[in-house]
Amino acid sequence: MRNFKLLYRYFKKCDFLILVSFLLVFNYPYFQKHFFPLHDTQTIFGVFHYFYSELFFNKDLALWLPFHSYGFPGTLLQIHNVTPMGYLAALIGFFLKIKSALFIFKLSILANQMVFLSGMYLLSRLIYSRRSTAFLTCLGATMSTVWFSQIEFNFYIYYLLPWAFYFIVLFFKKERPEFLWISGIVMLSAWVGGTVLYFVGLWLFLLFVFFVVLCLKYKRFWRCLFLKSFSNIFLFLSFVVISVACILCGKMISHETSLYLTQRDFATGTTSLFTFLNYGGPAQLKDIIQHFFFQGSLFLSSTGKFNSTVYIGLLPLVFFVWSLLKVRNILFLAFLSVLISVFWFSFGGFFSAGVYFFPAMHLYRHIGFVYGIIKILILICAGFGLDYFWKVRAREKLGYFFIILAVFVFVFDVLSISRYVLISLLDPPVVEKLKAMNLMPEGLREFIPTVGRYFLSFSFLFIMAVITNFISKKKGIGREKKDSFIYGLIVLSLTIPFCLDLFSFQWTAYHNAPKFLRTNQILLESVEVNQPQFQEARVLEPFLERQKKAQKLMRRKEGFGGPYQQDSNFIQIDRCMVVDQSKAYFLSERVDRLLKISNPSNPSFRKILGWHHPKLRLVSRAAFCDTIEDARKQIQEHHDLENTVILRGVDERTRSTANSKSNSEIRQNIKVIKFSSNEITIETNVVDEAGAWLVYADAFHPGWHATVNGKKVNIYEAYLAFKAVHVGKGKSLVRFFFYDGLRSSLNIFIFMFCLVMSIVFVFVFLEILIFDMKHIEFLLDRISNKS
Repeated sequence: MRNFKLLYRYFKKCDFLILVSFLLVFNYPYFQKHFFPLHDTQTIFGVFHYFYSELFFNKDLALWLPFHSYGFPGTLLQIHNVTPMGYLAALIGFFLKIKSALFIFKLSILANQMVFLSGMYLLSRLIYSRRSTAFLTCLGATMSTVWFSQIEFNFYIYYLLPWAFYFIVLFFKKERPEFLWISGIVMLSAWVGGTVLYFVGLWLFLLFVFFVVLCLKYKRFWRCLFLKSFSNIFLFLSFVVISVACILCGKMISHETSLYLTQRDFATGTTSLFTFLNYGGPAQLKDIIQHFFFQGSLFLSSTGKFNSTVYIGLLPLVFFVWSLLKVRNILFLAFLSVLISVFWFSFGGFFSAGVYFFPAMHLYRHIGFVYGIIKILILICAGFGLDYFWKVRAREKLGYFFIILAVFVFVFDVLSISRYVLISLLDPPVVEKLKAMNLMPEGLREFIPTVGRYFLSFSFLFIMAVITNFISKKKGIGREKKDSFIYGLIVLSLTIPFCLDLFSFQWTAYHNAPKFLRTNQILLESVEVNQPQFQEARVLEPFLERQKKAQKLMRRKEGFGGPYQQDSNFIQIDRCMVVDQSKAYFLSERVDRLLKISNPSNPSFRKILGWHHPKLRLVSRAAFCDTIEDARKQIQEHHDLENTVILRGVDERTRSTANSKSNSEIRQNIKVIKFSSNEITIETNVVDEAGAWLVYADAFHPGWHATVNGKKVNIYEAYLAFKAVHVGKGKSLVRFFFYDGLRSSLNIFIFMFCLVMSIVFVFVFLEILIFDMKHIEFLLDRISNKS
C-alpha cells in the first residue's frame, strides 16, 4: 500500500506531463508521411504552405497573393489561416531550414493543441478543488480532438475559449480588471490568428451569457475597473490598441474587395435570417444523442462524415448527469447557462432567430456546427459533478452511480444498442454480415468491439472500488483522505476505462481517415516548400510537374475539398477565371468590374486578361479616360484592345509625352529578372522613340509602387483592373513592389502580435510542465494584491 501511495503522489506531480504524453501519442500517427489532411484542413494547409514558402525563400511576409483572383491582398488569408503557433513554427522551420511545409503545419497544430491543453489545465485547476478532477477533465478535452478534416469547427472554434474563461473567472474572483483585459487580448489573438472571422459573433454571445450569469453574484464588479494602477492602465490601453487594429483590419479586408460567398450579401458578407437558420444544418436531437454515445459515428450526419466531432467518452456523460442532479455552484451555473444557450441555438428555432440580432451574429451561418464548443462545455460541467462526487459519502456515491447507470442502460436499450451487443456476443459472424449489408448503424460498427467491453469491464472495477471504500469506512479503517489508498484506487478505476475509451476513439478516427497508398505517395513531394515562380500566362490546368502533383493532391476523391480558390496558392497556378456567383470566392473590385463587362469568347478580351497570352505586354497605343463609365465604354466598343491599353487617371503631362497615336505593334522584349509575392523586377527593351506602356495583367491596387531605372513612377489603372507604367526607349529595369501603408503595417503588426502571444503560450506551457504553476500563481497573486 505504501508503494501505491508513493506512486499516486508521483502521479499528482506529473499529471500535466502525463497529459502531454497522451497528446503526443495520439498525434504520432498523423505525423506519418502517408497521412495528409482533408477538407478545410487541407485548404488551410495550402495557404500556410504558400506563406511558409515566401518566408523560406524570400525572408518576407506574403502581403500580396499573385496566384489568387488575378492578384489579391494577403490580409484575409493570413488572419484566417495562420495561427500564433503557426507563425512560431514557421520561424523555427525557417531557421532550421526544414523544407517540409506539411511537417511544420502539423507541428503548429500539435502546438495549438498544447495551447488548448494549457488553457484547460489552468481553468480546471482554478474551478475544481481536486487535482484528479482537473486531470480527467483535461484528458477528455485533449483526447476528444480530431483535427485532420474540418479543423475550424472541430478545434479552432474552441481552442482558446478556456483561456478566456480562465481570466474572466479570475476577474470576478479577485476583482482585478487586468484579468478582464487579458481575456480580451487572448480572444483578439484568436480572431486575427488563424480563426474564421465569423466566429467572433458566436464567441461574443457565449462570453456575454457567461459574464451576465457571474454578474448575478458579483454585482459590484464594475467598481474595480477604475483602479489607478500601472498594470490596469497598461493592459487596458494594450487591449484598446489591439482592438482598433483588429477593427481596421476587418474594414480593410472588405475595402476594394468583392465578396462572392454562398448565400451571403456580396457587399457586406452578412447572411439573411433565413440563411442563418438553415444554411448550417440545424441540429437533430436523435442524431445528437447517437453521436455522443457512439464513437464510431464521430461526426454529425447533417454536415458530412468528417465535419463535426462530438464524442467525449461515456464517463463524462455520467458525471454531467451527476452535476445536474447535485451541483449548485455559481460557476457551474454559468457554464451550464452557456451550454444550454449554445445547444438551444443550434436547433434553428425562435431562440436562434433572436440570437441572430446579437452584435456580429449576422456574419455567422453554421448554427449546427457548434458541437465542438458544446462538448467542451459538457466536459467542464461534468468536472463539477466529479468534484462533488469526491465529497459525498460512499453510500451516496454508490446510490447515485446505480441510478445513473440505470439511465444509461435504459438509453442503450431503447436505442437498440443492446440488441446488436447481444448479436455480437452470441453470433459474431452475423455482425459482419450486417456491416456488409449496411444494416447496422454506422456508429455501432466500431462501438461494439472496442468501447463496449472496455467500459463495462472497468465499470465493474469502479463499482468494486466504491464498495471497498464503503466497507472500509464501516470497519473503521479510517477516513477517506485525498491521498488514501481507496481514493487512489477509485481515481485509477476511472482513469483506465476512460483512457481506453478515448484511445479507442482516436484509433477509430485514424483508422477511418483516408491514407495514401505507396503508389500515390509521390504526390506528397509537392508539400515541400516551393520558390514562387512567375507564370507568363494564365491557364486552365497545371502544366508544370509540381503543379500537376499538387492539384492531384488537393482534388483527390477522399480530399472532399474540391477546387477551392485558395488552393491556387498551394498549387502556384494562375488560373483563367470568370465571375460565377454560385461559387464562393473573393477578388478585387476593379477586376470584378472588368470581368463583368468582358466576354471571354472574344480573343481580344482573353489577351488583356492574360488567358493563354502573356500577362506582361508592351503596348504603344493608349486611350485615356477620366471616369469609370468612359473606360467601360471604351473597353466594350474598342476594336483593337490587344494593341491599345485603356488607361484611367493619367495626368496631362504623361498623356502629352506618351505616344498615343502609334499604330505599330511593339516587339515584346520583356524578361522577368526577379519574382516574389510582393515584388517583380522586369527588364524591357523598347525601340520606339516615344517609348511604350508596360501592362501587367495583375490587379491594380493603391499599395503597388513602381520604379523605372531606380526612379519612382506612377502606376496607372489599365482596363479598369490592371497595372501599367510608361517606359522610355531602350533598356529599362522596371520594379513593381507592394506595400500598402497602413494595411501592410497591420499585417506586420498581426504577425508580431501573434508571435508575442505564441511565446507567452510557450512560456505558460513550460511553466506548468516544469514548475507546476508556481511562478504563475505567484504572478497572479502579485497582480491581485496590488492596491
